[in-house]
Amino acid sequence: MGGAVIEKAASLSGANEFINNLPQNFDTILGSQFKDGRELSKGQWQKIAISRMVYSNAPILILDEPTSAMDSISEVKFFNNFKKSIGNKIVFLISHRFSTVRYAHTIYVLKKGCIIESGSHNDLIKGQGLYRKMYDDQVTNH
Repeated sequence: MGGAVIEKAASLSGANEFINNLPQNFDTILGSQFKDGRELSKGQWQKIAISRMVYSNAPILILDEPTSAMDSISEVKFFNNFKKSIGNKIVFLISHRFSTVRYAHTIYVLKKGCIIESGSHNDLIKGQGLYRKMYDDQVTNH
């Protein structure tokens, strides 16, 4: 895999927006522990990790709070790009944020390690279960 694939992966995560401003672009050493290494923000490191995941071309992806350190604009851009590019991959998305889980085809609500509800965001909102309660709490308290 070459530079074009790396750049595409960085574009998907939004990392290209800051990589292109680094001193040596994609060749910049990252991490303050290295001589001349550049430190990134938590959100930027998260975008690098997502780029690496995309670059790996794995058939199954597990994302645990993948956008927790991103601002809301970056999060929307990421999920819009991500949905278009995952193809037939299986994605497990772990999140407590409704702005994130609404992108999933099927949501599983866990309580004490057991699945207590499942369905799409719209289906679960129509119900009166824990998902609806948590959604209402999050919407009305923010």
